[in-house]
Amino acid sequence: MNDVVSVIIPALPPRIDRGWLKTAIDSITAQQKVAVDFQIIVGIEPDSARPQLPQIDHCVEATTQAHKVNLAAERAEGRYLAILHDDDLWHPAFLNCALEALENVDFVSSNSVEVDEVGGVVDITDFPCPSGWLTTREIFREVGPFDPTYRIHCDTEWLGRLGLTPSVKSRAHLVEAQAPQPMIRVGNEWHYNQITNRPSMRMLLNHARPEPRIIHTNYPVPLVTRRLHNDGILKREESELKWQVEGNWEYSRMTQRYNRVPW
Repeated sequence: MNDVVSVIIPALPPRIDRGWLKTAIDSITAQQKVAVDFQIIVGIEPDSARPQLPQIDHCVEATTQAHKVNLAAERAEGRYLAILHDDDLWHPAFLNCALEALENVDFVSSNSVEVDEVGGVVDITDFPCPSGWLTTREIFREVGPFDPTYRIHCDTEWLGRLGLTPSVKSRAHLVEAQAPQPMIRVGNEWHYNQITNRPSMRMLLNHARPEPRIIHTNYPVPLVTRRLHNDGILKREESELKWQVEGNWEYSRMTQRYNRVPW
């Protein structure tokens, strides 16, 4: 019998209407070379219609991302647990690479390529966004649920608690084949590469706990694609004062608790 990966998708009605939820789910079922089954759990708005997609196993109702993830995690039955945002996509090789990495560590993340609404490449970021996470259901529950008092950065705060969880001894971060090496050789000695052309990787190495092992895949692109669009939370935080204020307050809370903004 195959192991099961429970995939949690917190969804919003506009993205369901645009067909983005369907394409996200299609990217799950298109995963290559994986001998696993999927349990797909979608978090929807209260009283909204259940998406008519046959791959969905369960729907839970909640108003915030944190509550959607938490309720879905309670329904998860798989050995492994992953999160995929409704506006993101997995590369067909993502799960194969992540499962292989998870054989030797407790938590896996991936970098991502950011694209605009028409698919144009904007940037590559090494922030370990939830759509690139894979861990065991046991580890997820040991770290605990998302903190719903964080409306914008509940995933970042969760990473802070990941680093404080005693059973989490190691983690890995997947990057594309051409990504910089975090260590460089000078003569007979190895030194940290300052990675001046990839500041987000430097941030990851400085802020993630435990320090992640960087794993270069065989693929020329990151294994997660993130859409940047006007109703995305990051865009709203950039453009709307009330979201900027709340985001800064959440960063301040995390800095007080973890002495950094966790990655």
